[in-house]
Amino acid sequence: MKQSGGKTRPELSRSPERSEWGSRRIRIGTSAISFAIALATIGGTAPPAHAQLATSAWPMFHHGLTHTGLSPYDTSANDGKLKWSYATGDSVYSPTIGADGTIYFGSPDHSVYALNPDGTKKWSYATGDWVNYSTPAIGADGTIYVGSYDHNVYALNPDGTKKWSYATGSVVGSSPAIGADGTIYVGSDDDNVYALNPDGTKKWSYATAGSISPSPAIGADGTIYVGSDDGNVYVLNPDGTKKWSYATAGQVYSSPAIGADGTIYVGSFDHSVYALNSDGTKKWSYATGGDVFSSPAVGADGTIYVGSDDGNVYALNPDGTKRWSYASGSLVGSSPAVGADGTIYVGSLDNNVYALNPDGTKKWSYTTGDIVTSSPAIGADGTIYVGSFDGHVYAIGIASPTPTTSVGLSSSLSFGNLALGDTLTKPVTIKNTGAHPLFINGVTSSDSAEFPPGASTCPVGGLAPGATCTTSVTFHPNTLGPLSATITLTDNANTGTQTVAVSGTGIADLTTSVASLSWGNVPFGYSIPLANFCANGLCLYNHQNVPVNLSEGITGPNAADFKVTGGSCGATLGAAISGTTPTPCSLAVTFTPGALGSESATLNISDSPDASSPYHIPLNAAGTIPDTIWPLSLAYGNVSQAASQTLTAYVINNSPLTISLSDGISGPNAGDFTITGGTCGAALAGKTTCTILVKFKPTSAAPESATLGIGVNQDPTSPHNVALSGTGT
Repeated sequence: MKQSGGKTRPELSRSPERSEWGSRRIRIGTSAISFAIALATIGGTAPPAHAQLATSAWPMFHHGLTHTGLSPYDTSANDGKLKWSYATGDSVYSPTIGADGTIYFGSPDHSVYALNPDGTKKWSYATGDWVNYSTPAIGADGTIYVGSYDHNVYALNPDGTKKWSYATGSVVGSSPAIGADGTIYVGSDDDNVYALNPDGTKKWSYATAGSISPSPAIGADGTIYVGSDDGNVYVLNPDGTKKWSYATAGQVYSSPAIGADGTIYVGSFDHSVYALNSDGTKKWSYATGGDVFSSPAVGADGTIYVGSDDGNVYALNPDGTKRWSYASGSLVGSSPAVGADGTIYVGSLDNNVYALNPDGTKKWSYTTGDIVTSSPAIGADGTIYVGSFDGHVYAIGIASPTPTTSVGLSSSLSFGNLALGDTLTKPVTIKNTGAHPLFINGVTSSDSAEFPPGASTCPVGGLAPGATCTTSVTFHPNTLGPLSATITLTDNANTGTQTVAVSGTGIADLTTSVASLSWGNVPFGYSIPLANFCANGLCLYNHQNVPVNLSEGITGPNAADFKVTGGSCGATLGAAISGTTPTPCSLAVTFTPGALGSESATLNISDSPDASSPYHIPLNAAGTIPDTIWPLSLAYGNVSQAASQTLTAYVINNSPLTISLSDGISGPNAGDFTITGGTCGAALAGKTTCTILVKFKPTSAAPESATLGIGVNQDPTSPHNVALSGTGT
């Protein structure tokens, strides 16, 4: 790779895999693959205006304070069309955007460029060497901070003149960061992280064991996070002392991103993406199939997006599991950017810039003339700015409107869940994006029974350019399950007809929190209610937009043993409020055993009006327990071998029905314990008690034991074991 002293630029491999990264590294767009510097809040007196980061659409690499690459601007209208491109004398790395819309970037032709929003050149500033990877950071006063391979960090005025420069000991490919107090943080290939005062003097430097190509990220408390060629992620205090470091198994060219919960995400040349806790311990790591040069982006929902040299863009869940991956045609060293609408933008060495949907499918791609390692920047109007090795910076978005009539509207409309027979109406907004009046000639539905079109506010005389109107669509489900249709608008737009995909789900008018109720094994003599609250019992939900009348009854083989004994349900249940979860009522159902074995019945719930009523809830008791055995142990104490002792066990039938009995003795000393009598026989009448006499006659002067087993055929928990113990003397 090129360094100071006139060494020549290396050629990058065009094969699917990069064979090596050079004697030190081939840093393909380090700033394009690392996050720009986040603005930190360290506390204390507010700094002067010049010390603040610009409040622009994309003032630094990877946009914001925590280097998440997440834009606040919606890009859903971006259709991937070229607005303009600008040619430099060499490769173009990652751009940033000033408060007035100026686009700033560097190039190995030694220059820093400022372009007007229409793609014309505002100015350029010549440094002494490549501006190869360093992405400009923009202060609130318009000052531009950028590094160069001539070893210097430059501060440029908004008009392109030099304010100051600071000389480090080697090339500067790291992208500067502007702290809340105006400190500029930047790395150098002299292995140091530098903190520079706003006037360009050195505040402090921290030496690592390797070159610093990644860009520092700054936490909310002023902590600085940066990776090094020595394989470590360093975490420094605002005064330049080390807080902690974490060693990966490879070089770290990826710049850290800081999640909303303080988790630090970073890639390594050991093929892994790391998630580190704020105390420096590892939360998780995810292994890709290649070096991770790309810097992670973090979506609004916490999803982590990152590229790998295995050619994939990965979407990882916050717990480190893979959500999806998208295979490009070559290595992905570009660092993703994410629009507010969830679209992910990233470049690849297959020459393309990709726009991926949140589910990992391709939305569109734009082909440049060479590899794309630049990280895209997102403008306030949704335009995507990105550089390419073909020497161009590209502005990709909706091209300037041609003098024809065109229309804009949402591609889909969801109604969510709706009870059968209910209706819900939503508007479809139509915008005239052309230069002539827009005439809506008709609106039709592919399923007019369940998604009929309704009233329209679109003027008969035509919708003026730039104006909006609405046409309504009603969802009226007649069947259960997911439903969909296509709404078609016929108009005079140059694209012909327009379509909107509509969807919704028809659900039952009444739903229950559980599909059945089960009691398990229940002893006779007990009445067991299931809780009258939704977490553990039965609750009813009315999904209709009108109140319903309620009633319930129990039928089935053992209906008499199941009863509704409480709950909050009354004679009526209130209507659902659109867009909210219905307020439920509860039913407490009590089971009292009345038969031997398993019992079952059905709870029938009726509501009116409701064509699907009644609703049936199966009731089941796994088994009834008719008996009690007492005691569960017989202890004989010390008994002479010349004597014996007899103790009694009792079997109590708690049910009104006859049960079948059996008994026997087993265990180590079963021969010394014998059943000698009692009143228990083969059957025991309901509501009666019998006895079993067990004699212990020891045959040794030692502790002895056995087990009396009592079987009850009608008891699902049978047999019951009575422990027998004694000591011969």
